[in-house]
Amino acid sequence: MIRVKGNGKLIAQKRYVVEDLLSSFFTEQFEYVVDEQIEGYSFESNGKQLHVPDVFFSDESTYLTKESIPSSLSKINLVLLDGKTIELPMLFGVDLSNRNSDGVQSFGIDIIGSVFFLVSGYEDYILSATDSHGRLPSEELLSVKENFFQIPILNYYLSAFTVALQNVGFKGVNLREYGELYFTIDVDHPSTLNLSFKKQFKTLIKDLIRYRDLGALLRRKYTIITKSVSSDPYNFVPFLGYLKKKYALNVVVFFMNIDKNGTKHDETYSWNTSFIKYYLKECNRHNFSIGLHPSYNTGDDQALLRSELKSFRNSVDYYSMNDSRWVRHHYLRLNPGFSWRTMSEQGFEKDSTVGFADRLGFKAGLCFPYRLFDLKQNKTLDLVEYPFAAMDRTFINLGEPKEDLIRVVEETKRFHGNFVYLAHNCELGYSKGKNTGQLVVAEYMMNNAEQD
Repeated sequence: MIRVKGNGKLIAQKRYVVEDLLSSFFTEQFEYVVDEQIEGYSFESNGKQLHVPDVFFSDESTYLTKESIPSSLSKINLVLLDGKTIELPMLFGVDLSNRNSDGVQSFGIDIIGSVFFLVSGYEDYILSATDSHGRLPSEELLSVKENFFQIPILNYYLSAFTVALQNVGFKGVNLREYGELYFTIDVDHPSTLNLSFKKQFKTLIKDLIRYRDLGALLRRKYTIITKSVSSDPYNFVPFLGYLKKKYALNVVVFFMNIDKNGTKHDETYSWNTSFIKYYLKECNRHNFSIGLHPSYNTGDDQALLRSELKSFRNSVDYYSMNDSRWVRHHYLRLNPGFSWRTMSEQGFEKDSTVGFADRLGFKAGLCFPYRLFDLKQNKTLDLVEYPFAAMDRTFINLGEPKEDLIRVVEETKRFHGNFVYLAHNCELGYSKGKNTGQLVVAEYMMNNAEQD
């Protein structure tokens, strides 16, 4: 057990980071102990001590205000577990020598405040700017302004912090290893059979003109004629079943659960249709996990979100689905004021909404799963976030910069983290979508083999 001593300011937030997050990231357990005589934080175990500054939480008056977000960042040199030294931006910390005046060894980064700032959705909660879908534009985020969004900066901090603990004499302390690949699918458009005749015709034109995929066009035409979902380009099961069997990766499929009152951004579909029943049966057969893809307006309407969560839970219980307590919000329209809390209250266990809509990278600064925190009610939630680092449409829309995709995969593998990839079933129906998915898997497996 490692005890962390510090003052009692914003105690729920500090205990969340120390006792829930650090205890899950490290092989050791951490406990926060209030000691008003301590300046900053004192990490202690078996007579060993490491001092860490308290910067982010030091001024309660600026907490949850724009004034608490740095306008610029200084740089700091960090020694990592692999022995390499790297210069990185310092979110919160102090410029100090190797030792305090009393001889106690120190670590310059405010590890507690830095972790909380990035994983809690802090900027999404307090900043008011929105894009056309009511989300905080990525350009407003500190990680984008300071250009560190393509690295899991918290993993770098944690690696350097581990070195500091080991150097002081904290024996046996080390970071946990995760190392899983999650191939996740948002089922925005379940089947060609769910489209009106007009939309079917437009989709056929798109197959040929936009995607230049004659094979997809012919399969879709056959689906329309025969009413068979097995040949539908939107049918994700054969491709994902092949990937899971060959590579033993994790597959999570997110379904919507609305059959009326959707917006123009939602496609309504009933779970009583033949194609949804087919998907559910195949997901069970292949041991895919499933989750809810809440509709567009749930990002603004807590009652609607609660209703869809309840309806989905009843539906999956009826169909006896395996591992069905996942959520990812449609258009990533998550409301940090109520979404996570509502999901947790309804018994959901895992979320995978945190990630960029317009770029590849690490929005939470982390490639580890982590428990979430309710900024409004100041409490830890029984809900674990699996942040995604890449989305198929983003990759394709950016011009398929392979080097950027490989970079985020390599960054994840460097820290034995989880790589979560977001794909759409309607993109996997095209050669380009399949190729992108296979590229992700191939790069992950190649790096995995190299590091093993």
